[in-house]
Amino acid sequence: MPSRSFRKTAPPQNVIFGFDKPGNLPNSLVHESAYFARFPVGIPTACTGPGSNVGAADHQHDNQSAHAHTIPEDSTHIHPFDQPSSANESSGMKDARHSPASPGPGSTLPHFHRVKSCPAPVTFSAAPGGSHQHDSVSVCPAFKKVRYIKRTTVNISMRKADLPQGTLLYFNSTTVPPTFTRDSSYDVKYLKGVDDACENPGTTGGSHTHTHNTQGAHDHVVSAGSHTHIANFTCSISSPGPATALASPPFPLIDNNPTGSPHASCPYPAPTDTSNSPNTGGHDHGSESNEYKNIETLVIRKNSISFRQKGVPAKSIALWLGALGCIPNCYVKSDGTGGTLSITDRMVTGSASVGATSGGQTHSSASVGDHTQPFSMGHLHGSVRSCLSVGDPPQANIFCDPGGNRGYHAHDSNPFPNINTPISLDAAGSHTHSAENHKPLSVETAFIERL
Repeated sequence: MPSRSFRKTAPPQNVIFGFDKPGNLPNSLVHESAYFARFPVGIPTACTGPGSNVGAADHQHDNQSAHAHTIPEDSTHIHPFDQPSSANESSGMKDARHSPASPGPGSTLPHFHRVKSCPAPVTFSAAPGGSHQHDSVSVCPAFKKVRYIKRTTVNISMRKADLPQGTLLYFNSTTVPPTFTRDSSYDVKYLKGVDDACENPGTTGGSHTHTHNTQGAHDHVVSAGSHTHIANFTCSISSPGPATALASPPFPLIDNNPTGSPHASCPYPAPTDTSNSPNTGGHDHGSESNEYKNIETLVIRKNSISFRQKGVPAKSIALWLGALGCIPNCYVKSDGTGGTLSITDRMVTGSASVGATSGGQTHSSASVGDHTQPFSMGHLHGSVRSCLSVGDPPQANIFCDPGGNRGYHAHDSNPFPNINTPISLDAAGSHTHSAENHKPLSVETAFIERL
């Protein structure tokens, strides 16, 4: 059974304990200001001296660079023609009435031509987009504030050999010693120092998780590459009847005829058009951890005085900011040896059990952001005019009659109407952000356990 001699159990000078009572501190006890608004965290190595301030109040992940979408290659499309303008036309026919440029057999006959469909492939491309960065958020885990105190006197009288009521100790056992009770209000919480000597303990706050704001909504500028529609014309003249009967509409239809001469339309390229995809891709990465590497202990509270049960009980864990070679007698560093808890580079949380570890030093974002968006893009072409062959000037137009005579004449038509081409961006944009350290504002501390 461990000795409870006065010299062994009395709280040593400069050993730091938690304290949760408001008001003035008992005589010979002072605040340890190093822990104002900070958490104690175990020194990172066996040789590191305590006292360094580490950690940060918040964090922000890296910027995600822009991404591009591909667009399906099958982008052949057709511009429909205007609706028929007379009863002699039908859907798919185009008014190509001519005025003869030179006389010739049949050249005075106004007529219509049948115009075939004119598909054309077009390459669409989407400019990159989606560069973004999420907001900076707190890394403060769930906490309850305490006052960290220490005794400044060397000589301790019998009256001051005991710990004051309200003293908090981490405890490496589930058997609570006399005059102490387990304080469950610190379960699953880190003990954070009050902001200053005037703040009372007991405030809770923080969270074990955090979520960054929704970010990344963006447009992709889509371009339609230059392309050409070539409409094929064929014609022949059947017996139209007396010329006087053709002076006004409806004009006879010049139907397809294998003996007729083909007409090819002049090529009409489309300009390179651009359109924005709808605003898309907004996202967050879900809930992420704020829990730094930790180990569970009991948090016990001194709540009564007994002449026979004075001082610091064995297995109590306190804080030490002095040199490692000056740890007081009857105390050892909590480094996992000799039955002590290993609190190297860890924080301590309250629990009903002892020794379980959890948390981590960093966290990474979940992979999200994959998105796609169908939309339509419109563009307009010029008028269709028939040419002797592709590339000829528009005035070198022909028509044909049953005898194969050719006369030069112009064929005018209204422009190809605008067409909205359905476009679907292939899914892209899935990403993660950099792993970030979530160590909160802390003081590197030597945790020491009384033998």
